[in-house]
Amino acid sequence: MRFILQSPLKRRIFGGLMVALAAAALIPIVMVARIAIGTRNYHEALTAFHQNHYDQAFSLFEKAADYGNSNAMTFLGTLYDRGQYETKNYDAAMQWYLKAADKGNSFAMLNMGLLYEDGKGVPQSYPEAMNWYQKSAALENAEAMRNIGLMYRHGRGVPQNYEQAMLWYKKAAKLGNSDAMVNIGYLYSQGKGVQQDYLGARLWYLEAIMKNNAAGMYNFADLCKDGKGAPQDNKTAMLYYRQAAEQNDAAAMYQIGDLYAKGNGVGKNIPTAIIWWKKAAALGNKDAIAALKKNVK
Repeated sequence: MRFILQSPLKRRIFGGLMVALAAAALIPIVMVARIAIGTRNYHEALTAFHQNHYDQAFSLFEKAADYGNSNAMTFLGTLYDRGQYETKNYDAAMQWYLKAADKGNSFAMLNMGLLYEDGKGVPQSYPEAMNWYQKSAALENAEAMRNIGLMYRHGRGVPQNYEQAMLWYKKAAKLGNSDAMVNIGYLYSQGKGVQQDYLGARLWYLEAIMKNNAAGMYNFADLCKDGKGAPQDNKTAMLYYRQAAEQNDAAAMYQIGDLYAKGNGVGKNIPTAIIWWKKAAALGNKDAIAALKKNVK
């Protein structure tokens, strides 16, 4: 007697099911492999870019983008945006930013906001810029949070509101954004949205200085020079102006020259002042240019 354990039809159904399950199991493996290849190409592209091998870097960024790497897409957009590889092409930049933004890349969203805020490749639109900054900020992008603060501070696309500016600056600062720390210090020093508090401003500038922020160094030096929040201290002012000048801060270079010219915190030395003013003037500082016209015959 022959026993039929499974009909031919059932065997075909069962076999087809096994093939389908095997194919389904391969999908995540393929996806993981694509992600890995894209990530590898992206990091190789970064290495090539920082070694000034731009053709190789661009090709690798494109390969990484083809494998779905949103960071590579964003980087390609930035290259077109800034004209760092070819001539500036805002349309191409936007296309790459949009592709990356569709994949949830917060920096691509941030850059979209910048294009709309500056009107590059698109009609200038503060509301649209704000829309993109908010999308980016929702993904914990600190720079987008700071930009929202700037929009409120200057009343761009929204009514001017220093309290809202401070709120967004603090959100960005909490995530370590040193420029936001400087912005908070500025609001305290000017008494905008908060009670004027030079000591509070100093503390925020010091937070930014700990992150090597040149603007924080410059602003802290200004408070030391003017004696705001603490007794006047030109020597400390000179120290922080010099630190900012090391980062090519032209305004700091001018102030160093001014301290030498007046003998504040250092011995009066016009020739040294002129050296610093020339450095600042070479970077386009108008105060330094005026000082040179007045002191150099």
